[in-house]
Amino acid sequence: MTTTALKKNIDFLMNLADNTLMIKKGDYLYHRGDASTCIMLIFSGSLKTVDLNEGGELRIKEFLIKQDIIGLDAMMDTYHSTDAIAIEDSIVKAISYEKFNLFTLRSPEISEILETVRAQFMARKEESRRVLDNLRSESKMASFLLNLTNRMGRIGYSTERIQIKMTHKDIANFLGVKGETISRAIHSLTTKGTIIMKHKTMAILDMQLLKDIIRPV
Repeated sequence: MTTTALKKNIDFLMNLADNTLMIKKGDYLYHRGDASTCIMLIFSGSLKTVDLNEGGELRIKEFLIKQDIIGLDAMMDTYHSTDAIAIEDSIVKAISYEKFNLFTLRSPEISEILETVRAQFMARKEESRRVLDNLRSESKMASFLLNLTNRMGRIGYSTERIQIKMTHKDIANFLGVKGETISRAIHSLTTKGTIIMKHKTMAILDMQLLKDIIRPV
């Protein structure tokens, strides 16, 4: 699906929303085990979903940004399998299943639009995890930054300078590395001239070199 087609479909779903949820930084959008009652799309801000790994430790499953669908797991299982927490003040648009099903009866193509968007997000998520699982620490960080930059670009933001909303601790948790590894990776990428990081703002200086660093083990 092209970026234009994806945006058109997301905008269409946003317009169907019958509820707007304002989520403050650090607050939960939903908890693990909550029943799913609606389709949710991020209108602004960003959130993270958190689960328990096999050892019973909290593990960040994914970071979600503007125009992402959140709670995809519950669309299949009716209950949320993760916690969803706001990384910053965020706005989420919700379409109740009741309203969605009513519109689907009138216009069957609406269901196809949702399925197409859902499949696109799932494919992106699986590909991202597959790549990350086969990289060294520095390459994981490079891949994470490149992936985030591409996602921000798809929704109209600069692909050369972005705001990193996640903490180093959260990024380390998501990538499955130690916290100090993130600081070392950022220092290494900066020394090589690929990026420059100032506070929470990252600028990419050499996109090709950043891509070259991403090498499977």
